[in-house]
Amino acid sequence: MPTSSVLPTCLIRQRNIVIDDGGNPLLCDFGLSRIQHEVTRTFTSVVEGGKYRFLAPELYSGANQAFRTSRASDCYAFAMTILEMATLQRPFAEFDNEMSASRAAERGQRPHRPEDMGDLPSEAANALWALLGDMWAHNPEGRPGLDIVETRLESVLSMLVSSSAD
Repeated sequence: MPTSSVLPTCLIRQRNIVIDDGGNPLLCDFGLSRIQHEVTRTFTSVVEGGKYRFLAPELYSGANQAFRTSRASDCYAFAMTILEMATLQRPFAEFDNEMSASRAAERGQRPHRPEDMGDLPSEAANALWALLGDMWAHNPEGRPGLDIVETRLESVLSMLVSSSAD
């Protein structure tokens, strides 16, 4: 799907990704992001376990009063998803509860770099960590577009392919 037609979701995380029979990743679980009350025309957020670890700080910091997701907030969530998939640990694993993790993110803290990035060769791990750092920049305007993310992920993948050929 071209990145120009990507719909911001704020639900990008490992548990909301399924793989179809053709090996394609699909996002699911959109129904839990917000429930619109027909009577009042207001929105209620449904908080599920672990969601705060993936939310961009601007979504819960009060700077975004209407809780509007964006491509930048999805970029942040996607970075946390990549981290979770590479390490098999939830983002901010050093925090026991969601609120502590979200407060740390709001203060500008980001997850600690693990010693093991899923057995990635050091060159690929360094490139991936640099990409994640850009993707979870505190300022949403500083986050790369998804086209840039795709190009840089392809670069990391090519590092993996070339290192496995050695």
